[in-house]
Amino acid sequence: MIVTLYKTAINGALLYYTIHDRQSGLSHPWSLTVTWSRGAGRGREKFYLFENLAEKDRMIRKLLGRRTKDGYRLLYSFSRDTAWSDETGVAEADMAQALGRTSRSQA
Repeated sequence: MIVTLYKTAINGALLYYTIHDRQSGLSHPWSLTVTWSRGAGRGREKFYLFENLAEKDRMIRKLLGRRTKDGYRLLYSFSRDTAWSDETGVAEADMAQALGRTSRSQA
């Protein structure tokens, strides 16, 4: 799963925020990597580790909620699974709803 958000800063610079789970942790079965940057500049990164999928899904919802309140909009999203988790029922439709979209094609 990967989600990239963007917004334009007051000075016109593009701000990017990406959440992905393609890198796993050595000691935990579930992880998220979050990166953020200004334009094409070097960004920053934060790595979260989780004991179960429900914790990871809650963090995804929390991070998306925070960024949409800050004015970020969906630039790109991809997931191999239709539903992120059978355990929690988080689906791409839920992500689109959290970002104020009715469908993925409206990005």
